[in-house]
Amino acid sequence: MDELTFGLPNTSSLLNYSNATVQPALETISDSLWALITIISTIFLVIGVIGNTIVIILVSTRKGLRTPTFTAIACLSVADLLCVCSRYVFTINGIRNVMGYQFWNMYITVTFYFLHGANFHIVLIAYLRYVFITKPLQSVKITTKSVLKMSGGVWFAGILTGSLYCLMILLEMHDNITAKDGSVLEMIFCIYVTFVPFLLIVVLHIIKIFKLNKTGHLSSGQHLSISKKMSLMIFIIIVIYLLSTTPMLTGIIIYFLCISIDFKPAVCHIFFSYYTVSVVSLCLLLNNAVNPLIYFFFSPPSLKVLHRIKQCCTKS
Repeated sequence: MDELTFGLPNTSSLLNYSNATVQPALETISDSLWALITIISTIFLVIGVIGNTIVIILVSTRKGLRTPTFTAIACLSVADLLCVCSRYVFTINGIRNVMGYQFWNMYITVTFYFLHGANFHIVLIAYLRYVFITKPLQSVKITTKSVLKMSGGVWFAGILTGSLYCLMILLEMHDNITAKDGSVLEMIFCIYVTFVPFLLIVVLHIIKIFKLNKTGHLSSGQHLSISKKMSLMIFIIIVIYLLSTTPMLTGIIIYFLCISIDFKPAVCHIFFSYYTVSVVSLCLLLNNAVNPLIYFFFSPPSLKVLHRIKQCCTKS
């Protein structure tokens, strides 16, 4: 399988090139580029681990933050924490595949599973905010336990989708599907795990803002303040999400077009694959590192908690 998106390119005979064919061309760029990618990835890893861990601890220990929304944010932080750690291993492994061919292909499924969990937990948060604003009576029934059940549903859906993705990898490893078909399937999975959540978030946000504008019980000052805060937060999230996921689909499309015009897969691999994988990995690492922090630090309860912590530190 040519794992352009979620793992480094493989050396399967299915694509008619071997490690000996590709490796010499990549060795000239591997040392300096790999070192730079490792440094940047490590910075993102530290930010992601510290930031997501802080969010999880604060939501778990502060009674004022044990609400459905913040529980969903904590669930997102768990997913992002797992995703940033798994993708860090994926990124620094680079073309220096020390794991072994078969084990690496299986590890790709793990990164897909965590990426699915992280992206669709964002959709879960968008859905909760949509319900709280547009259906206040229904929102009363949403509790912390129900949010945890929804989070479990997201993980279960990830298991099902990840199993299909793993099946695709196994089929390609055993030369049961062609390179072109593999590229098409890879692009379908890429669209599902990245742009489907993005579209759902945009649609829910548009409906939510429309309903918010129709809310009559808010004063004009409250209305303007809430609209601005929500719009700014969602705008930042959408921009970061779009920037971090666009390279993934772009790389898949480029490689698919390359295969479609009967260009040599090995040449396509050299020109697109390593650079694309590096850019995609760094973008997704950044998204998983900062995404929960944006949700968390834009929320008034969390700002109060941080303000109290700051006051305690100042007094001490």
